[in-house]
Amino acid sequence: MVENVCGDGEEERKEEDSDIGEEDESMSEALPPAEDDLEDIERLLTQIFLQADIDKQELAKVVADQSPLGCVFRPVEECEDEEIEAFTYGVLSIVPLSGTKKFQSDVAELILHRSKKHSIGEIYKHFEKVLGAGRMSSKVGFLINERMLNFPARIAGPAFHSLDADYKSLPEEERFEHILVILKVRICTEQGSSAFSRTLERNQNWEKPLGNATFDFPHFQYPVESEIEKTSKFHSIQRDGRTYRPFRRVCLLNNDQFLAFAASVARSYTD
Repeated sequence: MVENVCGDGEEERKEEDSDIGEEDESMSEALPPAEDDLEDIERLLTQIFLQADIDKQELAKVVADQSPLGCVFRPVEECEDEEIEAFTYGVLSIVPLSGTKKFQSDVAELILHRSKKHSIGEIYKHFEKVLGAGRMSSKVGFLINERMLNFPARIAGPAFHSLDADYKSLPEEERFEHILVILKVRICTEQGSSAFSRTLERNQNWEKPLGNATFDFPHFQYPVESEIEKTSKFHSIQRDGRTYRPFRRVCLLNNDQFLAFAASVARSYTD
């Protein structure tokens, strides 16, 4: 099970703001991905994979080609002016990893390499079974949720609910057997911090449902501090005298677990 969250709600919210800026108060909207968004989607994917050798251009194209599944977040056209740069600053989608495209093998190989290095044997075996030899025979998906701003619930809630509804509308045989989810967290690994590594979540609506999940799922985490510029806001931070370092937490959900997770995220924007 994922580690408990460190600190109270206010502390977590401040951590979220320090990562991706204050909540977006401008007029924004969620739109179906389009070819005009490709460059910005690719840039957003870099925030997930950092220096890893992933064909992000091909992955971004698949996100756009799947439209109207998923969405991107952009300023409302009527509100754009010369002082506001019109660019895509968020993407939400789910793409297949079972296939012969380069990005599919890139992502699978990255996760397997990191799992072998940073997880225990049983966890690695589970990831290897799904993303290794079994990747072509089982339906594996990758959930993408990346943004540069904190979107208010009136935008983020309906967007995730729409993706959830679109996925549920698929015939059961077309749904994924496994869904890969990569979370961005900071962890305090100093001795004495707690029985477990203490974690600061980047976004409560997104990460907390997995942290509080009542079901077990294979997961591991790996450090990315060395891949981030020291001057970046995504690098390590100090909180209450402790250092919290950036990690990627990799989770593998089955279809039923993903549906429960998606429903929990959708509810979190309305509670």
